[in-house]
Amino acid sequence: MTQTAAPYDVVRQCAELREQQEKEAQKPMTIPEAIARAQWMQRTPDGFAEPMTMRKTIIALLAALEASPCYFKAVQKGEEVFVLRQSDRAAPFVIQHWAALADDHGCKPEKVIDAQAIASRWIALDLATTKWPD
Repeated sequence: MTQTAAPYDVVRQCAELREQQEKEAQKPMTIPEAIARAQWMQRTPDGFAEPMTMRKTIIALLAALEASPCYFKAVQKGEEVFVLRQSDRAAPFVIQHWAALADDHGCKPEKVIDAQAIASRWIALDLATTKWPD
């Protein structure tokens, strides 16, 4: 004769599962997680995506866009944007040149300093982690 789980075990297990899901719902989603989730949702028929997961995905992706005010504003205005990546060996030198021109033309000092700091960090990278653009 097989033994079945006592009813209180099922109730306890459901309560533990619900607690775990509530903890997960409160944790913010990272940008890579949000991108992966959005790609999954794009391939998934309607009705399979959980509303809370969709909401967290949208919040995370919107936060990523808002974290880059220049990109966010440009896209809203329909302007083109050119992106430099840390792995691009030419990128820090482009940033340094931009910072010098921006400084010469009265750009906010904090923006120039931020750009110069990024360029310095990227120049210090190991050459094995960078490459010339394809």
